[in-house]
Amino acid sequence: MSTAVAGALGECVHVAWVFNFMRLAETAGWRSVFLGADISVEKIIAAAKRDQADLVGVSYRLTPETGERLLGELAETADELRTAGMRFVLAGTPPEAERARTAQEWLKLTYDTVGDDLHEAIHNQPGYYGIKAPSL
Repeated sequence: MSTAVAGALGECVHVAWVFNFMRLAETAGWRSVFLGADISVEKIIAAAKRDQADLVGVSYRLTPETGERLLGELAETADELRTAGMRFVLAGTPPEAERARTAQEWLKLTYDTVGDDLHEAIHNQPGYYGIKAPSL
């Protein structure tokens, strides 16, 4: 059974996305581990290792500058896990999205995969093979 862990990063206490993410993961047959709010990068990484996560979800919905710093710290700290095949997803506000890379750039940076569009880039990454999304 695949495992997803997720929580609200840094001082963020907005967990609605995290709850929805966990519910969708469970619907798809995944084991979900809710980390809660106000979770440090260190605790997210420790939980991902402890629970042997296949997917790590983080939510950050506060100050874009702080979010940028925290996500940079997460990316650096998680590099070993990412290289080993662990996947990461992020939920944030539009200002954070403006500071983040586009989805295709992120896939190239994070998973070394490319495509003419996001759909192709995702399908070109072997780590996404076999993932089944729940039907709505």
